Amino acid sequence: MLPRAANDCRESTIAQRGTEGEERAMAHRRGGSLVAVLVAGLLAACSSNSGASSSSSVSGSASTAPIVIGISLSQTGDFSDPGKAAMRGYQLWADTVNGSGGILGRQVQLKIADDASDPGQAVTNYETFITKDHVDLVFGPFSTLLSVPSAQIANRYGYSFVEPAGGGPDMFAAKLPNVFFVQPAPVLACGDPFVNWILSLPADQRPKTAAYVSLDDPFASPIADAMQAKFEAAGIQTLARTIYPPETTNFTPIVSPVAALERRQLTGGIPVEGGREQRQRDLQLR
Repeated sequence: MLPRAANDCRESTIAQRGTEGEERAMAHRRGGSLVAVLVAGLLAACSSNSGASSSSSVSGSASTAPIVIGISLSQTGDFSDPGKAAMRGYQLWADTVNGSGGILGRQVQLKIADDASDPGQAVTNYETFITKDHVDLVFGPFSTLLSVPSAQIANRYGYSFVEPAGGGPDMFAAKLPNVFFVQPAPVLACGDPFVNWILSLPADQRPKTAAYVSLDDPFASPIADAMQAKFEAAGIQTLARTIYPPETTNFTPIVSPVAALERRQLTGGIPVEGGREQRQRDLQLR
């Protein structure tokens, strides 16, 4: 049946993934078009391996039925700011695809539910999409924290999981066969442009010391960790490394000691609001 990337079509869909490196390169070259091609491939693979018919069948009179895609996104809570941005991105993709005639001649319909930035609620949303709404496909939420358990639920029900915003190491450590990673680069590479720029400076302009502040989160902390390792290997001394809990709302006690250090560089893996407060406090104390 088409509504699910079920077990009878998993091998066909998995075979289309290729290696992780090939997926990253393809995503970088083709951007959003990769998702459309991938969705078409998943649907074609599933339909070719199933003899059953349903309201979403690609054959017969129901072939124009929309392709319904379930997506859990943070519209409230800690991830609401990037979650809303992710929703606009998904909607832009759907509008672009539909404006070009859809996929396999069918329009795309997004079914979005708020997960309140909570992994447990994200899991519930995907269970609802799959077992009650019987969506055709599921796409990932924002953040590695929510993507890992969501992908696990999708895998349990035999659904492929296209995810563009969960590139932390935990996502790949799970080794889930249903995950299609379409982000241009994994999390650990996000800090590379800044690291490369710093290390390209003349020795007399390069900072000699650094401090690192990051959220206790599988997305944020690995970026700071990777940057710290590269800077230390280049001889930049670490003066402080602070990781704060997700429930933190007052950043002054965290930022003040770091901002007061005699250091030349500050690296932070933090939410938007926290980052703004950190920069303001840093400038005041310097």
